[in-house]
Amino acid sequence: YDKMADAEHFITLALESWRRFSADFGEKMQPYGLTVAQALMIREIGIHKSGISKIDLAKVMGVNRSMITNTLKNLGDYIVLTAVDKRKSLLTLSAEGKALYSKMTRLISEAATATVEALSEEDLEALKNIVSKMKNGYVQP
Repeated sequence: YDKMADAEHFITLALESWRRFSADFGEKMQPYGLTVAQALMIREIGIHKSGISKIDLAKVMGVNRSMITNTLKNLGDYIVLTAVDKRKSLLTLSAEGKALYSKMTRLISEAATATVEALSEEDLEALKNIVSKMKNGYVQP
């Protein structure tokens, strides 16, 4: 059993799957003038219906806060920034953002399905097992 080979295989598989998804989903977002990162940011804000702070959005998306701030500059029609108090503001979707979020849910599902269908049964099973272990916080010593 070679852990390093398995890890390299997983990373390669994950990156190739992301590239496939990103290309397919990116193509679907072109008519809206959005990049994949912008679309996924709108999706994440939409998931948090009561709002999400820039700091929490950065954590969830695994990016730094300045990337969030820069990306938001181009999403003014889709995003509403509401001050909660002097120190905290929450991001929510505008009416236009909510309409796009509804469409994106279907488009993300289509792109994800196409990505998964490109995987072999063996790779798909391995990926499911690894993701399941990661979700459950399983780390083998």
